[in-house]
Amino acid sequence: MRSTFKLLFYINRRKIKKNGRCPIMGRVTLDGKISQYSTGLEIEPDLWDAKVGKAFTDGRKTGNITGEKRNELNRLNSLLEALEEKAKAAYKRNVDSYGFVSAEIIKNAVTGKSDVKETLLSLFDEYNGEYAKRVGIDRTRHSYVRYL
Repeated sequence: MRSTFKLLFYINRRKIKKNGRCPIMGRVTLDGKISQYSTGLEIEPDLWDAKVGKAFTDGRKTGNITGEKRNELNRLNSLLEALEEKAKAAYKRNVDSYGFVSAEIIKNAVTGKSDVKETLLSLFDEYNGEYAKRVGIDRTRHSYVRYL
């Protein structure tokens, strides 16, 4: 079964910050289900091209853009392209591996929330390893054996 997958970047013009910038948001649409997230990036509203979903870099709407500002906008666009590639890779990986994908899964992959979580037992094994290194220095062997 083929899914309809779309990724869109937009700015939230309602939340203009004190520095005059708006946050850039991402929206993943998959089979009509929508999942939105913040990219953590910001831009001035007049430098945003809503049709393309990226920042203006050629100065057609804002007049003359200085070299430093142009570099910043190019860097911003490259970060957005990297996020887009990350979303497409997550979509492909999930379809190939599991045969199932959702907008929420892709959002979590892009934002980094899909990282493997550590279990309590693995954390305790790590703690015991560190504890074993301190036996004889400021810990006793008997306490170490009890922890095991």
